[in-house]
Amino acid sequence: MVSEPESLSMASNPQQSSSSTSQRELSPMEDPHSPFFLHHGESPGAILVSQPLTEDNYPNWARAMKMALDAKSKLGFVDGSITASMAVTPLEKKAWSKCNSMISSWILNCVSPHITASVIYRNTALEVWNVLKNRFSQANGPRISQLQKQISNVMQGDSTVTSYFTVLQASWDELLNFRPLPCCSCGKCTCGVNDKINSLQHQDSLMQFLNGLNDAYSQVRTQILMMEPAPSIDKAFSLVIQEERQRSSAFSLGSSVETTALAVKNQSFIHGSGFANNSGKNFKGNTGKGRPMCSYCGKLGHIKEKCYKLVGFPPSYKQKGKAPMANQISLEGDQSQIGETQLGSGNFPFTADQCQQLISLLNTCLLI
Repeated sequence: MVSEPESLSMASNPQQSSSSTSQRELSPMEDPHSPFFLHHGESPGAILVSQPLTEDNYPNWARAMKMALDAKSKLGFVDGSITASMAVTPLEKKAWSKCNSMISSWILNCVSPHITASVIYRNTALEVWNVLKNRFSQANGPRISQLQKQISNVMQGDSTVTSYFTVLQASWDELLNFRPLPCCSCGKCTCGVNDKINSLQHQDSLMQFLNGLNDAYSQVRTQILMMEPAPSIDKAFSLVIQEERQRSSAFSLGSSVETTALAVKNQSFIHGSGFANNSGKNFKGNTGKGRPMCSYCGKLGHIKEKCYKLVGFPPSYKQKGKAPMANQISLEGDQSQIGETQLGSGNFPFTADQCQQLISLLNTCLLI
């Protein structure tokens, strides 16, 4: 039975009464402060990481999965900090069961199909996680030895600077994960030993990166080594990347200039030889303020069909300073006589056979 002061208080403050009632009836899956909270947008078909677990990528996969589960406040289900014994009330037990099934589905979605079949019948997400860990994780000793050997053998070779640096950085990070650097934990150190250890590790990484570069980067490598103090590994990478881009731009510009020069040279040769295209026009096009150009002799003022050198000179034709061309023969006549006439003048450098070959070549070009 509610006393009169309590009833008067509840009647005077109905919002407080309603709020206290809703808090008592709130499910653990709906309470953001509960470890069994599940957002309404969560789905058992969600894929938390981009690369599924295979036989040889467990360290990277486990790291990515822990980050994803921690972001959803569900890491405790796989590290053992949230167990079924924490669920006391029926609502909490029901919430724990749903969370466990949801997390197990997330893990299975991020595992290769041929591995999923061997862990799908495990009852809890913790069991699934521990089975995968025991099966695919390597002992620290062999993995550390493997990483150290990999780092010492990495060279740029045919790779870009970015690809080469990415391989090195991934190996460094994984090695630090297995073997963290020692540090002072007493809280009373005043000699700065932590900073000294980090500085030595940074120098080793910088030397490994620079020594693995190709000989083409020897100049920028020397410049970086001469800097005081030594730049960070990211700054050194930025300087090398700038050198790579400059080399790429210079190579592209050189190739473009060489191609342009070759095209101009070929065009000049074609124009000087008087080769014509199918339309009967010279590659230079019509010049001389609209006057036609002969595609045969290359002169302005007439076209090929009316060229005297091809159809023959008329009897009344007279060149400047020379007698009429009545006795000249056209190119359709005896080619040997043309050759002898040209050679007799002393100004023509080709023999009769060469003239014949040149004429055949020109006729072939005209027919193309």
